[in-house]
Amino acid sequence: MEVRTQQASTHLTRIFTVDFHGVLAGYFETLRTPVLAGRTFAEDDIARRRNVAVIDQLLANEAFPNESAGGKRIFLPFGEPPSVDVIGVVGNQRMDSPAEPGRREQIYFPDSFGGIGMSRYWAIRTAGNPAQYAAAISAAVAEVDKQFVISKVQPVEALVERDQAGTRFLFVLIAVFAAIAVMLAGVGCTACYLLLCGNALQRSSSAWPSAPRRLKYSRWFLDTDCFSACWASWPACS
Repeated sequence: MEVRTQQASTHLTRIFTVDFHGVLAGYFETLRTPVLAGRTFAEDDIARRRNVAVIDQLLANEAFPNESAGGKRIFLPFGEPPSVDVIGVVGNQRMDSPAEPGRREQIYFPDSFGGIGMSRYWAIRTAGNPAQYAAAISAAVAEVDKQFVISKVQPVEALVERDQAGTRFLFVLIAVFAAIAVMLAGVGCTACYLLLCGNALQRSSSAWPSAPRRLKYSRWFLDTDCFSACWASWPACS
């Protein structure tokens, strides 16, 4: 969604493409999103359908640099009136991935903004295992409207686990290729080592005086310090 802002000091109008969300009172407190300035939504804001908004720090820094965002007006491409007043600034949320910081500006409206409720996903903070509250939550929602169907009830840990599956798979691939590279390097070093030893023995055999002593020296080369012998004879092999 594209929104417009106007700085009080320069009267400069700027356009931003932002992500927008409709949330209930207590949303930021439930997710423990830090409130950096102003306040978050109250039940009265939703009940009275006030044209107010909360923005994240990224949008506040971009739209209102070097000044407070509280009380500033943001103009929208829809609504009556087509604008909202900023009542608070919160920290950036990781919307795309837990491993990546927020890259796009966010604006939050009350759930009643525009005359309809927009919340499809609910976050509930519990003490203990959240799975044990699933039945109680479904019963509480059914008391409000039996046509509402609760689905996809799962802890945040499950969402994080699913999101990190691709990253873990990538690390596994890296580990496998690293192991293959180490094995190939080991095979190459072993082949080079044996080749050098073979060249050293072959070039040194002509200098041995007799077969018995040649056999004795050959055994000495192989059993004691083949690499040293190969290295010592390397100038002669090159």
